[in-house]
Amino acid sequence: MAKKEGNGVAVQNFHEDAVDEWPAPKQIHSFYFVRYRTYDDPKLKAKIEQANVEVQKKNQARSRVLEALNAKRVS
Repeated sequence: MAKKEGNGVAVQNFHEDAVDEWPAPKQIHSFYFVRYRTYDDPKLKAKIEQANVEVQKKNQARSRVLEALNAKRVS
């Protein structure tokens, strides 16, 4: 119960360790998963496919040259 002192201020009779006995507030952790959809640009996709074809052609040409050089070394 609250008692009033001579100056009119209420004095509470709380247990001294009441704050220590109260549970600490729980921390809330939030995680958000963002779904990112790829943007398919047909023009860009065509350019990438064309570049892949060119890279494959150049790799084949390089392998033919290396095979020819290896054949000359062995002979």
